[in-house]
Amino acid sequence: MIATLTLAALSSAAAAAQAVKWVSLYTDRDGETFYDPASVTRTGTRTRLTLRAIDGNGTNWSAVMRVEIDCKAQTMGMLSMAQYGAGPEPVKTRTVPADQVERQPLFVGEDMEPIYRVACPKGAPLPKFSGPPIVVVPPPPPR
Repeated sequence: MIATLTLAALSSAAAAAQAVKWVSLYTDRDGETFYDPASVTRTGTRTRLTLRAIDGNGTNWSAVMRVEIDCKAQTMGMLSMAQYGAGPEPVKTRTVPADQVERQPLFVGEDMEPIYRVACPKGAPLPKFSGPPIVVVPPPPPR
């Protein structure tokens, strides 16, 4: 009986996870990033939401991340992440302790700007990046 109830609960959780209505935020050379509108929660100037990134280069890689945006400070920090390969189970997970969340500044024109706009619809305009240009170096091909 307990096994049946446990299986039913797990099946319900799996069905609920598949029922997420992901909304596309942006597409870039690496893939596409989505968010779950039902995951958005606001507390004061901070907003948490769940993102999903899917590789667009023909691999089966994807990730689901829980992030927190500070609308006043205009920063974003990752709270947790699960990375997936071809199967339905994560191949790697990470949860960041609250006192170790690294908050990165957000700038206009970056990939993260659409995330800020969803999290902080009444937020102030993001600043322009000032400094040396950022050079993106692609990762080496898998061996």
